[in-house]
Amino acid sequence: MGSTLFPTYHAFRNCTLLDGTRKMRPQEHMSVIWCEDSGTIDAVLPDEDAQYPTGMGVWDLGGRFVTPGLVNLHAHLAGGGKPASSGDNAALVAKISQVPMSDRIGSMLMDGNLREAVQAGVTCVRSAGDPLWGDIRLRDRLDKKGSAPKLVAAGWGITPTRGHGAGLVAREAETVDDARRQVREIVEHGADVVKLFITGGVYDADAPDTPGRVLMSQEMADAIVEETHQLGLPTMAHVESSDGVRRALLAGVDSIEHGAPLDDEMLRLFKKNGAGRASTLTCTLSPAVPFCTMPAEKTHSEPAVKACADQVFDGMVECARQALRAGVTVGLGTDAGCPYISHGDLWRELVYFDALVAHDPALTLHTATLGNARIIGLEEKLGSIAPGKQADMIVLEKNPLEDLSALRAPFHVVARGRIIEHPRPKRDPALQADLDAAMAQVLAKAEERGTLVP
Repeated sequence: MGSTLFPTYHAFRNCTLLDGTRKMRPQEHMSVIWCEDSGTIDAVLPDEDAQYPTGMGVWDLGGRFVTPGLVNLHAHLAGGGKPASSGDNAALVAKISQVPMSDRIGSMLMDGNLREAVQAGVTCVRSAGDPLWGDIRLRDRLDKKGSAPKLVAAGWGITPTRGHGAGLVAREAETVDDARRQVREIVEHGADVVKLFITGGVYDADAPDTPGRVLMSQEMADAIVEETHQLGLPTMAHVESSDGVRRALLAGVDSIEHGAPLDDEMLRLFKKNGAGRASTLTCTLSPAVPFCTMPAEKTHSEPAVKACADQVFDGMVECARQALRAGVTVGLGTDAGCPYISHGDLWRELVYFDALVAHDPALTLHTATLGNARIIGLEEKLGSIAPGKQADMIVLEKNPLEDLSALRAPFHVVARGRIIEHPRPKRDPALQADLDAAMAQVLAKAEERGTLVP
């Protein structure tokens, strides 16, 4: 790294640029020049117009493709995505919380997972609920050092008594007043967003017909959103049923996480929710896939979980399709940290979303970059390759608009201006083989149904 008097500049030349905008098309023979010290892009221009002063680090990419870094809108940083059920991890979190400096321990565990994400080209992550305030502490440390990735932190989520995520990624609120108090505490700790859990989830299903059971009262959801908005922060809500989506939208939730089939009233509420604002949808198909495709004994889950996973997966696909058709803003996340979902596999979510929902690789890549950045209010800094933007980029051997799985193996990654040459995402070969087989099964089933583009 250079100094403030003599900053260090780098350049990619002879690259094929995909800039992250909605109408992006490959731009050949382009140069991107950035400053490592400020972490920002200085110039984007044709090779013939670029100048490379002595001392500048210049990489001739030989026509390779350069895209913006990916943004993951939904991740749980405390989990590493091991192929097992969450089990009694809430009890483990409770034990860790009694250890001195537990929040520091938590942020160290999360730091390792974020490093895995960066190696895979994920340069911005929104935490969707994490224990012990570790994500907030980690965000502050990363920002102070100017290190990647950019982290949007939620801290503890809020769930009703015996609600989804209780003790693991959320704390229980017994009353409406208790929920309001928790919002104030979350904001005082420095969170960027407040997460509430309105319904149950796939992993805690106890019967085949219970996915997304509504657990939080309308009164409590209303109070959490109202208190959060009064304190100047947005909200995001875990919702896996249609009744839950309606409750969240009536409360004025800013971002619906996961989703379920919509009716006309809900589509109208997405445009103007109960707080008089527009809501967005975060599509997260990845976590349901293993439970839809693998035997229950392999995923260490009850048979009811598979039945619920099938319903939730189909519901999320339908919800995302309906939202896109209606002009609702849709983003992408992975629910990384859940069983089978590592922090380096956002590329899989893009493949699922494009094959099952968007049928437009440029829209899908835009959604995972500039579109996601816009949802979290960072579009002026992140998400596209342009002068003044943060220098977050991925170099790829192949054109992702022809095959989004090209994102699986970045050739280089640039994160906050620092280049990682030939990154090596940490991936378990056996787990990757299982996920590849699961993906093949999902895509084959979709093709059989005629929902894939020819």
